[in-house]
Formats: sequence, C-alpha cells, structure tokens
Amino acid sequence: MAVDMLEHFTVRCSRLERTRDFYPEIIGLRVGLRPDFDFASYWLYLGDQPVVHLVRESQRARSHRLPRPGFGRHALLRL
Repeated sequence: MAVDMLEHFTVRCSRLERTRDFYPEIIGLRVGLRPDFDFASYWLYLGDQPVVHLVRESQRARSHRLPRPGFGRHALLRL
C-alpha cells in the first residue's frame, strides 16, 4: 500500500513561539486558523492546507519523558 499524501504532522516543542517563527522564516509556511483548543498551539499552512501542528510540550513531559497517551505525537498519511 503506497502513501498518497502526508497530510500533516505534529511537533511538540518547549519553545513554541521560536519554533512557530522558524517555519515561516525558513520554509515559507504561514500561521493560520486552528480550533479553539485549551492548550497553546499553532497550525502552520502550506497554501490552504494545515501541514504542521505545533504544540507546547509540558514541563512534566520534558522532565519525565512521559507523553500523554494519544496526544501530541502523530502524523496523518492519506492512502
């Protein structure tokens, strides 16, 4: 089975704003709309498609290296 498209991926980062600034400056993505989540995050777009989701990594996850199950580390492939 071949992958037709990499739809988006999530990056967990401790320096959210610095990471947000990197993608537009270096790669040319733009910050765009995202759902009204109750946590700090940004969605970065390539054209009309949100391709990178940035999520602030919590201090607990950094210090214990225990990600919340099912949250923050994913990539969506279209088959």
